[in-house]
Order: sequence, then C-alpha cells, then structure tokens
Amino acid sequence: MLIQDCKFKSTPLEEGIEYEYRVYGENIVGIGKCSKVSEVYVARDPCDPPGRPEAVIVTRHSGVVIPMDKIDPPEMILNSELRKGIVVRAGGSMRICIPFKGRPIPEINWAKEDAELPSKVLIEKGEDYTQLSIDICDKFDAGKYILKLENSAGSKSAFVSVKVLDTPGAPLNLQVKDIKRESVTLTWEPPVIDGGSRIKNYLVEKRESTRNVYSNVDSKCTKTSYRITGLTEGTIYYFRVLAENEFGVGQAVETEESVKTSEPPLPVGKVNLTEVTKTTVSLSWEKPVHDGGSRIIGYYIEMQPAGSEEWVVAATTKTCEGIVLGLKGHSYEFRVSAENAAGVGKPSSPTQVLDSPSAPVNLQVKDVKRNSVSLSWEPPLIDGGTKISHYIVEKREQKRMAFTSVCTNCVRNSFIISDLQEGGRYSFRVLAVNELGVGLPATTDQVKVSEAPLPPGKIVVVDVTRHTVTGMLVVWGRPASD
Repeated sequence: MLIQDCKFKSTPLEEGIEYEYRVYGENIVGIGKCSKVSEVYVARDPCDPPGRPEAVIVTRHSGVVIPMDKIDPPEMILNSELRKGIVVRAGGSMRICIPFKGRPIPEINWAKEDAELPSKVLIEKGEDYTQLSIDICDKFDAGKYILKLENSAGSKSAFVSVKVLDTPGAPLNLQVKDIKRESVTLTWEPPVIDGGSRIKNYLVEKRESTRNVYSNVDSKCTKTSYRITGLTEGTIYYFRVLAENEFGVGQAVETEESVKTSEPPLPVGKVNLTEVTKTTVSLSWEKPVHDGGSRIIGYYIEMQPAGSEEWVVAATTKTCEGIVLGLKGHSYEFRVSAENAAGVGKPSSPTQVLDSPSAPVNLQVKDVKRNSVSLSWEPPLIDGGTKISHYIVEKREQKRMAFTSVCTNCVRNSFIISDLQEGGRYSFRVLAVNELGVGLPATTDQVKVSEAPLPPGKIVVVDVTRHTVTGMLVVWGRPASD
C-alpha cells in the first residue's frame, strides 16, 4: 500500500493471528530495498498488568503452612493453517510461530522428522511463543517439523508439515543390468523428495567415456526401468537418470562405475583329451568364435562323475589348456566355459572320459559238487562308459596266497569251475573287462567242495525178538558212498 506519511494503521486484522511488517521507500527513480522485517505481533486488544494480590488471612490451621507455586503442563495453540500444513515455493521464506503456555515456562525443542535441522534454520524462543523460520527454502527443507514442550508438570508435542514446491530430488539406486553387446537395461527407484508435485516422467541420458557431455536417450520415460539399445559393442559408457515434475527437471543420479557394452563369450571350440591317467586328465580346446565384445580373462573346467547330476568346478586356467587332478578311477564327463568382464559364457558340449568298469554285483556260488562249483553274477553298475566285452573268472585254494585264472574270456554271467579237489576249500572272484582294461573284482566267501551224501544202504532187520510195546531194535549198513 502506498502512503505519504511515516506511520500507518493496519486494519482489519484477525484476532490471535501473528503479523510481520516491512517498508519500502520510493522516489522518481523507483522502489528501493525494503527495511528489516519487524518483530512478530499478535493481533489482540491491549490489556493492563494485574493488580497487587491481597494477603490471605489464615484463621485456623494445624501444622506448618508451606507456600507452593501453581504448576500447569504445557499447552500449545496450532491454528487451522498450521494444522493443514505450510506450502511454500522454492526460494520463498517459511515461518512457523506457535504460542504456548505452561507453568513453569517449558523447555523448547525443535526437530525435523528423519533428518537433522538445516543449519539455516532460525529459532526464536519467548516466554509464551516459539518460532522456526527459514528465509530461503529449497526442496530439502520439506518435511515434518516437530515441536516438543516440557516442564515439571508434563510434556506436549506437535508437528507442522512443510511442502516446498520445487524440482524433484535425484532418483535412487540406479543399477545397470542385462549388459549385452549393443544394449543395457537401467533400473532405479523414485526420488524420496518429489518437490511437492507428482513425478511426471524421467530423462535417461548416456555418455561415452571419451566425451564430457551427456546425450539424451529418452526424455519421456514413465517407468522406473529403461532398455537402451543401439550402443557400440566394446565401448565404455556412463548413464544417468533425472526426474521431472511440473516445476522442472530435478537432480541426476549417475552410474557409479563405467559400463562396457559386452556379453558373456560364446562356448569354446572342440575340447580334446590330450592325456588320461587313473588320477588325472589333461584337456585342450579352441577359443570361442566370439569373445562377447570383451577380452576373455579365463576358463572354467567342470566335471561330472558318472551317476551324478551335479557339475562342479574342477580347475581354472587363463590359457586354452588345463589339467584336472585327484580323479578316483571313475568315468567322468568334462566341459569348459569361457569368462569375460560380462560373465561366464555357456559351457561346451560334455566330453566323456572312459574308465575300466566297477566290480560285478551279486556274485553267488551255486550247485556245489565233489569237484566243481557253479558261479553266477550280474553286470557291474559302472561300465566305465563303454560296453563290457567279457569277464575273467579266477580261483584261489585256501593254502595259496594268489588267485589263478580259470577263464579269461567268459562272455556270460555264469560259469562252472571243474577239476577241483574234493574236500578242498576255495575262494572265487570275477572281474569285468571293457576296452580300457580290467575292472574291480567281486569275491566270494570261502567254499568247501563236497557233494551231498548218498542214501544209506538197504535196511536189514537183524533181531525182532528184542522189542517192547513201544519199540524194537533195527540195524542197517553204511551207504556205498558218503
């Protein structure tokens, strides 16, 4: 309001509302700088200080009379505007003035929810009011400001929400996923500070490591993920994302590390067995046809024992050859995978390493005669990766230490061993053979070679006179053979 005098009566005012004032001077050139802001004044009728209290006359009493101050817990007065919350544009000022009462005068403590009070906050404390103010607000000043009053009679807390209309903060947790030779996928989370307005969209940008300026990829992304295509294979990139609301584009979040556009390498070429022993295997292979756009940094050799479904890493190497140690004479399969900065590629086709078979199972001794026995068995559980060609059958007399061969080319799962010594004790064993050699033996317990006795000779009654009511004496001769 333009006035000519150096004093002014401000009307109309609303009772109980706080007001501040400042004054500008104006001449023919224009309006000058404003004065300092006045103190805060509460609109209310003037009142006089209380009169002198009258003495209290005590007519009857017993004991000692102790005077005590009256105490009241704190109470604060939040008007309807503060309860709704304060909305201020970025660059504007914000003031929260709260009258209170309490006896004794309460202690005053201001705080901000989930954060420390900014250093630019100004706090005034009076006997019946307190004020928190910020002269120039930005998006980081938004939030809940909490006032706590406390005295010996109790405590009271209240909060005022402040919304600052500004551009949004930076998105959170920007990650690069699914890196390919010509594309990458970015994911992120919305900013914690939305600037008091809904996020409309995001700006996605990229920068090659050889350049200083970001270039736009998409300025209207409405999701929190984006797949960037058309990148140059093997090139190092940086990426950033910015949120936008109705007040403008906010701060950017950038990838912490550079990203090289590449993918895991293709499978290695043919895998060859260069040497095989009972405990080691040496392999060699050809490099992948394509390294995925990034230099190959090593190879993984995996193995899978026969009968297992699990592949385990047996060795690593930086060249196109390697050796696996500590094998245990079983049949194995091997495969090789290449690795680059983008990860481990698909493995090669399995290469099988053959071995001699395991022992036959369920070896049994049947049909024992005076000078022969019959053996039967079932094929071994592990054939060594190749067909069983035949079996070796061996025997050992009790008094001997070593087994001797009975048959070295048995093609069936049973065999009759003859020409044994009647009454002798023997052990027998069977070994399976494939193209890689002789397998482990299956051995029987010790067996005595003998035949079941013949029936006894003809019964001859030699005396029928010696008998009783319950029995008689019968005699017969020995069998012709036992």
